Amino acid sequence: MDIPGLKSQVNNYPANEQRISDIERGRISNAVLPMPPGRSLCVGDFIVFALAYSPASQEACYVSGGDSIRVSLTEVTDLGTVDPATGEAPFRLSWEPLA
Repeated sequence: MDIPGLKSQVNNYPANEQRISDIERGRISNAVLPMPPGRSLCVGDFIVFALAYSPASQEACYVSGGDSIRVSLTEVTDLGTVDPATGEAPFRLSWEPLA
């Protein structure tokens, strides 16, 4: 979750309880995720999957005090496209959970 007035060095991605659990247990170790304009990621960077809910047709809302997991990226692949609806570039990210 970004803190107002503080530029976050960690990219945050919304996740449901099942996805967080699967990442914690090592059942999911990669995904195609959007890269917001002006942000970048490389091997060794950290990302956070944080509990969020998505009201119909609205942007995801993070749950205050909700579960989250931080992972260390082991692979970052630019898929070379841009989503015309969001303007964000999809990247394939692989990671290892932090103990």
